[in-house]
Amino acid sequence: MGRPNVGKTLLLLNFAAYLGVSEVYRRRDLHDETVMSVDAARSELVSRVALKHLDGLTVRVNGKLPRGRALTLTDGVGLFEGVHPEVKVRHAMAETLERLFVAEMIVHVMDSRMASVAPMDEQLAALGGTLPGAWLVVANKADLASDAASRNLRGHFANYPVLTLSAVTRRGFRRLKDHLFEHMERLG
Repeated sequence: MGRPNVGKTLLLLNFAAYLGVSEVYRRRDLHDETVMSVDAARSELVSRVALKHLDGLTVRVNGKLPRGRALTLTDGVGLFEGVHPEVKVRHAMAETLERLFVAEMIVHVMDSRMASVAPMDEQLAALGGTLPGAWLVVANKADLASDAASRNLRGHFANYPVLTLSAVTRRGFRRLKDHLFEHMERLG
């Protein structure tokens, strides 16, 4: 979860490929789920345009996971400050926020190039501290960020684990995988 254009969808898709997953599930509504290849989803859904897609994207990972568990990763719409004027966007944002309350772990994706932390990210982190699931901050786009900006994010969110990575280059994916798997081990 995170604001628009921080790289959530590309992170999910490239991380799925890193884990050996070749298909993802795109949900347009409760009765319409389609299977797409990771490559097709990347071509269709990843864009510099905010709100390229409003539907859910799910990755199901089976196989070499701790204790034979399954891992489900979901992508939600980017969250805006205030009330968005479009009803469809407000519904998509509400669905994204609803997932917070049932997730075992929330990955809060941020753009590591940001010089300051946006109020939306502050609010999400504050909410994260009250939820039953674990909270992880991912500082994405490290390939484009200065070391100072990345340090600023890590310092600002000192109460949470912060991983710096790049969805484009896949640098940091091993640390992300290790963190997710360690969390799964703690859950039992």
